[in-house]
Amino acid sequence: MAADVIGTSVPDDGIKPVTFKVATDLSAKQFFAVKIDADRRVALASVAGAAIAGILQDAPDGSGTATQGSVKMLGTSFAISGGTCTVGARGTVTTAGKFVDETGSDKDSAVIFLEGSTTDGDRIVVALQYMHIE
Repeated sequence: MAADVIGTSVPDDGIKPVTFKVATDLSAKQFFAVKIDADRRVALASVAGAAIAGILQDAPDGSGTATQGSVKMLGTSFAISGGTCTVGARGTVTTAGKFVDETGSDKDSAVIFLEGSTTDGDRIVVALQYMHIE
């Protein structure tokens, strides 16, 4: 079996995404951080440093047949960089649902960066995790 190459693919971890109804148009938010709202629907994670449900794997527009979104809640996934993401560092979410290095003041770490970036909007590979730091 050939090894997965970071940057060209996401390592196959065998963990399947979970499907949820979407709260709004997320067609431009593939690989962004999402949360589950009070109605148990997927919405963009928009509170910096907060816990997330996972990473959106598709691009549902909230209408017609695209009313459900697949969310990777554990394992490896592509993610969208919001700025500096250091390989091996813990990452947190921005108000735009993107990922950046955890600064120490953030209480909820969402990912470990398997690829680095310093460019807003880059697609990188991460390992999803949840860690609450006091």
